[in-house]
Amino acid sequence: MNALHRMWILLVVLFFAVGSVSAEMTPLAEDEMAGISGGFGLAIPAGETVGLRMAIGTLYYFDEDGAAPFSQGGYLSLCGVHLNGSISTNGSPLSIDTGVFQSIVDNSMVSGMSYLIDDLTIRIDDFSIDAIRVGSAPGNGLSFGAIGMQDFVMQLSGTIQVYVH
Repeated sequence: MNALHRMWILLVVLFFAVGSVSAEMTPLAEDEMAGISGGFGLAIPAGETVGLRMAIGTLYYFDEDGAAPFSQGGYLSLCGVHLNGSISTNGSPLSIDTGVFQSIVDNSMVSGMSYLIDDLTIRIDDFSIDAIRVGSAPGNGLSFGAIGMQDFVMQLSGTIQVYVH
């Protein structure tokens, strides 16, 4: 698996992890449940497509001391970041469940979220970074060039578990 595939897998996991902040769940008594309506979840029905559109003016990393002691601090900026694509489910709907799972790190029990994915397709029609700059402020400095990707397709099936260890 090359670095580009690993990067996209990480982006997919991060996409699904957004909003999955860990919190302790406490059981409610019957009388407390009586006044509650609604539910939790994210649903992408089978056969549906969700469009992905993203634009970032400047995404930057700051290092206050550079590669000390021979340099000064500065910013590495990704300028004009754009993404256009879609997510579609071809099989069963995407489902999310919260609960207690066994950690693959040390087999301990951890609270988290489980995403059941059956034939999910992620399409990135166009991903581009217009300029990669190093300078004294976000977005400043000479450009090292641009980077882009077109017509990326990834198909996923299985279970992804996200938890704080």
